[in-house]
Order: sequence, then structure tokens, then C-alpha cells
Amino acid sequence: MDEVIHMKKGQGLSMNTIVIAAIVLLVLVVLSVVFLREMDIFSRGSKDCEALGGTCLESCGEGYVTLSRGVCLDAEGEDTGLVCCDEMG
Repeated sequence: MDEVIHMKKGQGLSMNTIVIAAIVLLVLVVLSVVFLREMDIFSRGSKDCEALGGTCLESCGEGYVTLSRGVCLDAEGEDTGLVCCDEMG
């Protein structure tokens, strides 16, 4: 009889371990999603043309150079298709 009770306790410990591992895994997934979203927002902001000191134009005319690393974004953070230009000099 003691042997049967002992096996049930061992099984309960194993189930607790599985539940805790599942919770830890879920927390790690949620943290990863939050982290990746924040990194995307940061990378877009660091490429923003105006943040780099440029101006968004349809094309860079005389007296301007193209900032190839600059991206022209709208209010929602989407690329507008304009060219990021900076004044020469």
C-alpha cells in the first residue's frame, strides 16, 4: 500500500514540473514577441529621414545628395516612396 502512495506523489511532481515548464515557455514566447516588436520600432525610427537630418523629396535636385540609409515614413511608420535628401555643404 505504501508503494502505491509513493508512486502517486512522484507522478504529481512530474506533472507540476511539466506545468511550470509550460508556463516558463509561454512567458519566454511573450517576452520574445514584445522584444522583437520594440526592435522593429527602434530600427524604423533610426532610419527615419528626418531623424537623420534629411528632407523627403520626390527626387534629390541640384544642391542635394541622397541619404541611402534614410527612409521617408508616414505617420503610421510606412514607407512613402519619397527619397531622403540632404543639402550639400
